[in-house]
Amino acid sequence: MTQDVDVTIAMLGSAGHRVTQPRRAVIEVLARAKRSLNPEEVYERARKLHAEVGLATVYRTLDMLQELGLLTRVQIGSKGYALTCAEHKLHFHLVCRKCHVVTELEADGPLLQLQQELDDSGFQSQGGAIEMLGLCQRCR
Repeated sequence: MTQDVDVTIAMLGSAGHRVTQPRRAVIEVLARAKRSLNPEEVYERARKLHAEVGLATVYRTLDMLQELGLLTRVQIGSKGYALTCAEHKLHFHLVCRKCHVVTELEADGPLLQLQQELDDSGFQSQGGAIEMLGLCQRCR
């Protein structure tokens, strides 16, 4: 997640959502994450911060954050999904088929040219990530 915890909480409040301690714990987990997480990982980490976090709260909070454009979901086969940034610039999500870690990689060179050509054509992109499936260095 690209936002600071307090900014994210303010955005939730401005959108009319109650900001409870369990929701705050979910937001803190996402803000501290060094990699993509799946909802179950968010749940386990959030319970360490606030014992009353429920799995339903995690999913509802993730839905709210996605609606606000603060995170996106990357589908990983039939295994579910991982949570990543909500970066709108063109970039890659490298998805490991074995361990399901999603690595974000910024685009440069020819890909930035492609983004400019899309903009020039009048096409309005609403998402900036290209997902690539494969094996990460650790799993190879």
